Amino acid sequence: MTFSIVVPVYNVAPCLRACLDSVCVAAERAGNGERGTGNRCGVEIICVDDGSTDGSGEILDEYREKVERKGDGGQWKILHQTNQGVAIARQVALDHCTGEWICSVDPDDWVEPDFLKSFCDAIRDGPADMVWCDYYRDRGRSVRVSARTDENATRHLEAILQDRVRGSLWNRAFSKRFVDANNVRFPPRGCNTAEDMAFLCDCLLHDPVIRWIPACNYHYVHRDGSMCNPRPNPEAYAPFVRSIEHI
Repeated sequence: MTFSIVVPVYNVAPCLRACLDSVCVAAERAGNGERGTGNRCGVEIICVDDGSTDGSGEILDEYREKVERKGDGGQWKILHQTNQGVAIARQVALDHCTGEWICSVDPDDWVEPDFLKSFCDAIRDGPADMVWCDYYRDRGRSVRVSARTDENATRHLEAILQDRVRGSLWNRAFSKRFVDANNVRFPPRGCNTAEDMAFLCDCLLHDPVIRWIPACNYHYVHRDGSMCNPRPNPEAYAPFVRSIEHI
């Protein structure tokens, strides 16, 4: 089993190393598997530097070189581009994914060592196109947030649109086969608010097999002004209106 971890990056130098350190540990643990079982996952980390001006791009290059020298922590791909917004950055990363499963980590968040391993174990337990789990909200302290809801795709979509479940990508793993087969993509240029929610809703409209797992390995760190948590733009919610019409 192979995983691609997508990390979109724009001017997050003060917190980027903590994020990348945690991703390295998670990739190493998933790559090592359980001793003697052969349950190992191949991992690639795809980071898109979206025209950063604060040294974030140089930090990404530093980590790729460090991991390549060390020989573990996954295979790293660092892509640099002019600033085009987080939606385009995510799509560029998605276009470069070669793993059987896709995860996302926002650059100002961090993950627990078992972040990938818990997904690997769950996927081996039975068929699924999307697996999701709980997460921690970090705002001075870590508080576990339950993301459990219906495992029927339509009712799961309803829960997201009604704001009963967060429409995020970072506590979910998606089958690349499913994403490719249904041509699920991120919104075009100019839609950089809730682009992750638009992608998730598009996936759910294609009736995937989805499963919740009782794991909690992601830390969502709320910071005002984050590239991944911008101020809401009402125009970004047009995809969700179309989603409701399909329910």
